[in-house]
Amino acid sequence: MRLIPAPSSLTYPGMKKRFLLLLACCAGLSAGLSCTTRKVPSSPPASPPGQAAADAEASNDAVAAANLRREQDESLAAAEAKAKKIQDAATAKALKKAQAEAARQAKSPQSATPAATATKALSAKEQKLNDLNSRYINGQITPEEYHTERAKIVAEPDAPDAPAPAK
Repeated sequence: MRLIPAPSSLTYPGMKKRFLLLLACCAGLSAGLSCTTRKVPSSPPASPPGQAAADAEASNDAVAAANLRREQDESLAAAEAKAKKIQDAATAKALKKAQAEAARQAKSPQSATPAATATKALSAKEQKLNDLNSRYINGQITPEEYHTERAKIVAEPDAPDAPAPAK
């Protein structure tokens, strides 16, 4: 280990001694030894006058903030419970209304009509577009092919629903 000489500019008494002590401590620390020059007090330093009152006030503020947060959480939970109750009541009311409507339609004489009239038959153009869309969704065609074919289908003239009678 190489010692560093003390600078000659250390003018006041005891400075040279402190410098050498510092060097010795640093050398001891690098060797894994501990260096203590004074004892650390075991108790915290005494707080200045009035600090205890400020600490108590800060503690009271923290407790008040915690209580306010707890009250807000409780009111939020109560509001959420009330909203869920209202939503459940609305859902039950809508379900009851739908069941009554279904029962009313089942009893009406119009329910004897075939179900085919209830669902509109798709035109040829709509059917082609649906087929094209399903192929695109299933990954059978690229986006470019999809848009090209869709443009062709949309550009086609609409076919009449029923064939015109021959003259």
